[in-house]
Amino acid sequence: MDDYEHVHVHPGTGAIAVGSPDSGRPHAAIVAMERRVFEADLRAAFSTAASATRQADVDMPRSVVLVDGVRLKRADAVAPSLHAFCTQAVVGLAVQLLCDEARVVAECAAKTPLRVAIHTGDATVVASKRLRVLDADAERCTPVTLLVHLDGDAAWIRYVFA
Repeated sequence: MDDYEHVHVHPGTGAIAVGSPDSGRPHAAIVAMERRVFEADLRAAFSTAASATRQADVDMPRSVVLVDGVRLKRADAVAPSLHAFCTQAVVGLAVQLLCDEARVVAECAAKTPLRVAIHTGDATVVASKRLRVLDADAERCTPVTLLVHLDGDAAWIRYVFA
């Protein structure tokens, strides 16, 4: 990569972001970090394990959560260690990083569910959510798809603006 102008390091997480979110055409940006950093941020969203379980009970019925290929709609059907991944908090860091760039993030007019696929055999988690980013004057919005991918020791957040 010869163009380092659009490579940024987030001071809070050490995440490396590649891409320019200000382009007027469809594009993507990627943020990479250590999985342990992502998971620490996710755990911080809940004061206790029980609060993650309560939130999973709220979010799972309105989301598409697949664990090893099977759709599950209740927290008691999932190992407690996975409850936080079954909540909207799994895309919380992705949303926060957009907000840190002075952006306003909102649901799309036609709401789309959170989608999470968890593979317990290799501890892979893939989550996606379709949202929109409002311009500063709130007169124009840009659809964005957030993709979170946890695999091995790495975590990636991909933003697809279009």
